[in-house]
Amino acid sequence: MRFPEEVVAARFVPTWRGMLARELSSRGLPQTEVARLLGVTQSAVSKHLRGELGMDPTLERDPRMVETVRRVAEGLASRRMSAFEALHEGVALVRAFEDRGPVCALHEAEMPELQGLGCDVCLRVGSTPLLAEQAALADLKAGLRVLEATPGLARVLPRVGSNLVRALPGAKDATQVAAVPGQLFEMRGAVKVPAPPELGVSRFMSEVLLAVLRADPARLACLNLAPAPALLEAAARAGLRVEAVEPEMERDPARLRFAGPVPDVFHHAGAFGVEPQAYLTGPDALTVARRAQRLAQDMNR
Repeated sequence: MRFPEEVVAARFVPTWRGMLARELSSRGLPQTEVARLLGVTQSAVSKHLRGELGMDPTLERDPRMVETVRRVAEGLASRRMSAFEALHEGVALVRAFEDRGPVCALHEAEMPELQGLGCDVCLRVGSTPLLAEQAALADLKAGLRVLEATPGLARVLPRVGSNLVRALPGAKDATQVAAVPGQLFEMRGAVKVPAPPELGVSRFMSEVLLAVLRADPARLACLNLAPAPALLEAAARAGLRVEAVEPEMERDPARLRFAGPVPDVFHHAGAFGVEPQAYLTGPDALTVARRAQRLAQDMNR
């Protein structure tokens, strides 16, 4: 694990100080005065001027870095800029570099797990949507592990394929719903997951879950299975609320309607060109997967 502050401390700070030391020195300031302005020792200034303190070439060449250093050095040398104002300029540049800038690139190079995530943790600590996305994906992975470890569940996978989907809280479109790319499939009598879950990869099941969410925003997960009589009977025995719906919802999930609160299981018997389906819903993917596991255990008895 590599904190972004470590990247700033190890890469940005030495480069900032080294460039400022050179600029201030080029304006005729003695090393003692440069050291005072930078808040370092004269020995450190001497090392900066000799290039011995690890300046980062990417940051050193960045036009924003060059311009800000020039402006700050000019202000400090002429005494038109206070130390606080110089610090403000430097911090503002760090924030700009953390907003999908060179600090982000350096952070991703040192922590490859961040690549492709669109990370904004530096800018939105405590409120970044990336946290919700990672929580949804972790929940979905946990649910999928349960499904893979459930004997007999593969017997109720529908022919059109099955998927376990998990929405972000407040999801409005399919890009905010995580699912398995492709479909869950049966291999040697067990449920198998073809690839790690991602956001925005299952259009139809996402639309079904979004229709569920419009009726009950707390139901963030859904799994489709074949509506075998044994499955529906096991659901009833388990005390789950079961409701039949119109099969036309398969053609347009937005038409999905319930008689009352969203049931734990809703199903239909199919129609011409429409395979029968059952949908398990719940507050999260792990809960839905565990319900499916209990139903499979009931059917296996």
